[in-house]
Amino acid sequence: MITSNIKEIIKNLDDFEKRQLPYIKSLTLNNTAEIAMKLMSAKIKRDFNITSSWNKVGGKYGIKKQRATKRLPQVEIYIPTANEWIEDHEDGDERKDQLIPTKGFKQLFPTLRTNRSIKKKAQTLLSNKIKYRIFEAPLTIGDSVMAIFQRSKGKIEGKRQLRSKRVLKNKKAKAKLLKPKKVLRRDAIPLFIIKSSVKEKSRLGFYEIIPKIFDKHIANEFKKAYDFAMKTAKNR
Repeated sequence: MITSNIKEIIKNLDDFEKRQLPYIKSLTLNNTAEIAMKLMSAKIKRDFNITSSWNKVGGKYGIKKQRATKRLPQVEIYIPTANEWIEDHEDGDERKDQLIPTKGFKQLFPTLRTNRSIKKKAQTLLSNKIKYRIFEAPLTIGDSVMAIFQRSKGKIEGKRQLRSKRVLKNKKAKAKLLKPKKVLRRDAIPLFIIKSSVKEKSRLGFYEIIPKIFDKHIANEFKKAYDFAMKTAKNR
């Protein structure tokens, strides 16, 4: 909940202006909330792999607000239940069965750096395991850690193993890094390690960012709301 506290300005209002105050407060809070919601939505778009329809301000799944009214001068900004997994990042929750890119994956696909692009590539590879020669196996013999491998015989989907002389400065070290492992009688490169559970990074900052946005914008929005209320108010 965020409430208004423009006390200094209120002290200088006359009786007529004070009668408009409940409306001015509610308008200020609702307009400032819209600014906060748009900025938070933009941050979610940058940080998470989420579609526009699930991140539309005021939409079915996007950030919403409980409007302030004349009688209740406070506004609530929240993420609906259908999208509340995003809030797991507030304190750092745990997610199950996550794919962690290996060094081999990063060498094969050096241009993929964002979580979104890596996840998209993983979905592509796993969508047709036969075409991309993908299979699941223990990371090492007798190991309980499972991994996703790509069979390396023939053309590798991605950067070719030995075509690195002109690109890689440390050719020997990186060639060694990409050297296929013998897994289940097949030469293969591990692309992802399968983690049964992964601690989420606390990166949303929902309850820290929104109050800061209010601190920055609420005075200006109060002035705009005041001017609007005075222009549209009935005669004294």
